Amino acid sequence: MNITMKSVTAWITLFLFVACASAFSEEQTTILTTEVIETFEANPTKNLGEATERWIARGSKFITREYNEEGEPVGTYPKITVVDAYPSALFGMKNDTNQFGEKRKVLGIMGKFDRKGYNYIEIIPASPADGNTPEEQVIYEDINTGIEWVHDPIDMPGKVQYFDVWVWGSNYDYYIDAHFLDYRGMTHTFRMGDLHYAGWKALRVTIPRHVPQSEPYIPKFQPLVFTKFVLWTRPHERVDEFFVYLDHVNVLSDVAEERFDGDDLADPELTEQVWGSKTR
Repeated sequence: MNITMKSVTAWITLFLFVACASAFSEEQTTILTTEVIETFEANPTKNLGEATERWIARGSKFITREYNEEGEPVGTYPKITVVDAYPSALFGMKNDTNQFGEKRKVLGIMGKFDRKGYNYIEIIPASPADGNTPEEQVIYEDINTGIEWVHDPIDMPGKVQYFDVWVWGSNYDYYIDAHFLDYRGMTHTFRMGDLHYAGWKALRVTIPRHVPQSEPYIPKFQPLVFTKFVLWTRPHERVDEFFVYLDHVNVLSDVAEERFDGDDLADPELTEQVWGSKTR
């Protein structure tokens, strides 16, 4: 085979051209933004009032229950409420009011189990059921209040890179997970961290790149859906009574969208309005 220096040079030039063209064609704009997903204060976007009207807490098998003298259940743990408090590391020592002049609040959970073990408490975004709610959609009936609840998962903005939450621990050897659902219906569970510390701490998890948050079809964004936190107790740790508080759930997301002629027709809200169907 007669290969000249000129032909070798031509092949190298062609290879570099193709490689550079491929690299530039795959280059995408990135717009990173931090968004607050939940403050556990009033939530006007949901029009549901206090945070306890958006969140429920339910325990596993050995959760402690309360009974009256007749042996009838009258209450159960965990108990959940909002508390006037905040992480000083996040807002400063003397910044106990928000931008509306209201007291900052955190979500408080009081737990209690009858025995040690891998017990858990699910902390779930939810909405009160109404008279038209099908029974199969009810995920929890609170004995303490008599309210029935339906799951109300939270859509994440853009492509999430980091997810974090402030958690107050009281030095118990527990840990907390965050659960997400992708557009294909697959569940992803991430360990936020151990709670074996005292006071407030920001717990963060990196969302791996293999977790799908887009596809080649329009609309390309297929956001993750946050479904719940799960607090776990370890078998050697006491569980007779404990408290955990949560504040400020945040994400760092890439919200850059590729623009094209006619991208307004890719709006999921428009698709649902015109066709009565969601894109996914």
